[in-house]
Amino acid sequence: LNSKSRARGGDWRTMTARRQISFSITPTRLRVEFDRAGEKKPRADSPGGFTTLYADHIEVVTPSEHTYNGKRYDAEYQIYHVQNHKDRILTLSILIDASAPDRNRQFQKLIDAWKMLGQGECGSQYARRLTLEDLDILGMDNVDTEDEDDMDDLDEDEYETYEQDHRELQKNSPTLAPTQAPTYPQDIPYVKNKFNIYHIDLIPSIHWYAYKGSLTQPPCSRIVHWRVYDRPMKISPQQLQELQILLARGPCKDSPYRKGLGSVVARLPQDFDNRIHWHCTEKDFLSDCERFGLLCPAPPK
Repeated sequence: LNSKSRARGGDWRTMTARRQISFSITPTRLRVEFDRAGEKKPRADSPGGFTTLYADHIEVVTPSEHTYNGKRYDAEYQIYHVQNHKDRILTLSILIDASAPDRNRQFQKLIDAWKMLGQGECGSQYARRLTLEDLDILGMDNVDTEDEDDMDDLDEDEYETYEQDHRELQKNSPTLAPTQAPTYPQDIPYVKNKFNIYHIDLIPSIHWYAYKGSLTQPPCSRIVHWRVYDRPMKISPQQLQELQILLARGPCKDSPYRKGLGSVVARLPQDFDNRIHWHCTEKDFLSDCERFGLLCPAPPK
């Protein structure tokens, strides 16, 4: 388990042109779904036999379904990857802390997409398939100049040779100052001018806790391999309020199922029952920028 998870953000413009991304709101959560046939989908791998798994869907719940050091967070961002032939699911889980003074610009793009759903459009049957016009309005295809300064300029095809190139760079230029080296996005490979569900603003750590558990909704099958990251995503109190309004007074506000849930719609944290778990830290692996002596971007504050 001394190898970190890696991820690629996918090609949102191609997926959108093929109508392969949809946004929906259910009585308990906000969802993004990726067409199973989509070859350009976001993908990730992780220690434990999970190699090149495509993202199936994203869920955001409030409050969090996991706790960290006894604290239940304001919300939780979960990315599900399905390993069909082994009937296993890899879920990357990021706790959300709504105490930031400024909005999280990457997360806001998701919120704005969910806001496009109309009243009564509750559930997957009313999911809104993203259009190219939506993509441009939401800014999900391009990032502004300030964001680009923190990201690399690598195309996905070039990423495979990235580490080899920088070994040569360090060998041929041993006195190269860190500030002269290309920056690296803290091991969340980021393709310039593409929205990325694994963006450092959404997943601000490369280290996590791991355990085998279950789905948090019926049928609650125990087939999920959880990776709960040890640093929360930061959003503003206003963004949390927008999430709560979307769930409580959004498309599902008149759903009979929603009315019976009260103010807390996420599953309560479950007893851990002494199940096996582990924590991957910098003792297990360093970020690539640290290993190659490059300038690491600062994590979101």
